[in-house]
Amino acid sequence: LATTLEQLAMTNSILSGVIPSEIGLLTKLSILTISFTKVSSSIPTTIGRLTRLNKLNLFQSTYEGTLPSEIGQLTNLRDLRIYNTFLSGMLISEIGQLTSLTTLSINSNSLNNQIPSEIGKLTELLYGLFHDNRFDGVLPSEIGLLTSVTSASFSRNLISGQIPSELGKLSAIRILAIHDNYLGGTLPTQIGKLSSFIDLDRNKLSGSIPFELNGSSLELSCDY
Repeated sequence: LATTLEQLAMTNSILSGVIPSEIGLLTKLSILTISFTKVSSSIPTTIGRLTRLNKLNLFQSTYEGTLPSEIGQLTNLRDLRIYNTFLSGMLISEIGQLTSLTTLSINSNSLNNQIPSEIGKLTELLYGLFHDNRFDGVLPSEIGLLTSVTSASFSRNLISGQIPSELGKLSAIRILAIHDNYLGGTLPTQIGKLSSFIDLDRNKLSGSIPFELNGSSLELSCDY
């Protein structure tokens, strides 16, 4: 019976302990939600066997350890939400294999290292939330390939370097938040092409506001 299960939701429960590796036997699952629980285990690698999943919700629980690379095998995923956990380590490059994703929420964890350039392969993405982690390094220029994204947040991380000019290619973006980081240098003129709200407050930007921003519909909060 368990192997024919198509949806499994465990939320707002007193569920604790670990997620058993046998979760990988539920190969018919299309939706898996384990949230608002006291589960304190790592995410088992066997989750990569659930290749029919189109929605995976693992949030508001005390998951620990790192993201297993096997998540990259879930190529039918359209909605991936793993937030408000104790997960650490880097964002796996295998995330770029999830090319059907429209929603990616991995905010409010302890993920670190640089956001991988493979993120640019998620060309169907509409919502990308990376805020409140410990990402460092530079913003990958490949973010400019996400031409369908309407809302993206990289705020409250440790991101440094300059703002990539490729952000000017985000033609569908409506909200872009990169505040509370360590971005430096000047604003690229290319972002003047965007009709969106961009929050760059509390960074280390310098120079003057580019002429291309004058009279545009861009709302800008930054350190000028």
